[in-house]
Amino acid sequence: MTQDAMLDDNLPIPAQAPGETPPATHSPSRGESIRRFFPHSWKDLLAISIAVVSLAISLNTSQKQAERDYRRQLTDTLDRYLQIQAQQINIFQEIQSNPDNLQLREFSRQVYNTFDMQNSALLSQAADLVSRIPDEVEWVDYATLALGYASTGDIMTADEYYRSAIGAAKNHYSIARARNMYAAFLFTQPNRVEDGREEYEAINALLRDMDVDDELRLTYLVGNDLYWAKSEANLGNLDEADGVLTDACEIAQTSTLPRNRDGLIAGINETWALVHQIGFGQFGGGLFCQ
Repeated sequence: MTQDAMLDDNLPIPAQAPGETPPATHSPSRGESIRRFFPHSWKDLLAISIAVVSLAISLNTSQKQAERDYRRQLTDTLDRYLQIQAQQINIFQEIQSNPDNLQLREFSRQVYNTFDMQNSALLSQAADLVSRIPDEVEWVDYATLALGYASTGDIMTADEYYRSAIGAAKNHYSIARARNMYAAFLFTQPNRVEDGREEYEAINALLRDMDVDDELRLTYLVGNDLYWAKSEANLGNLDEADGVLTDACEIAQTSTLPRNRDGLIAGINETWALVHQIGFGQFGGGLFCQ
């Protein structure tokens, strides 16, 4: 047998005599194959450990950087959305100032259509970003999305984001603000007006329990009632609005600081004039709250 033949692993193994033990093969066992991948010294183990830790740190750093990038994109997207809202308000005011300018009205209509498409795209982008970084989203982000979807008529999605805003608020003040926006939203739906009233009442209860200066608490309470009165007035519920303003007036009169009390009463009277569409010059000798 030649040397090449002796080294050829593919050659058949010669038949063995009965009872003769076959020669051992040179193929490694499964355990030996696995042990080849184990570190053979503390130096190897240390090197592997360092590599694993470095990989974990690198992955965590990359994830954090991605979250920061998404957070920046979300801020930019919502800022752009709010800028468009401000532009639309300016256009509306321009139309109100020139009601007989038909060319301006037609131009404004075209601009509004363009803005509406931009708004829809921005809201969709912001919603996607929010889903990617839920732990980085603030209550005001959810509230902005809710306001946007409400303006498009997507009431169910708006309601979901308003609730998310309330859930994401981290203190009594931000919870009250988020719930205030939600209450106003409920008043835009005729079949949920009672829910809106309950929400405003719940906000007042929350504000009364807030651990703040008494005068500041009065300011918060009156402010919430003013929003409530406007919500009622938007539906033509003038008696209900006056009832809420009467409660606000009683709260304002308990202020022990003349300057703060005067400011609160002035705000109540301004709201009453707005609700009843009365100019300040028509107040005459009597004010709603004194």
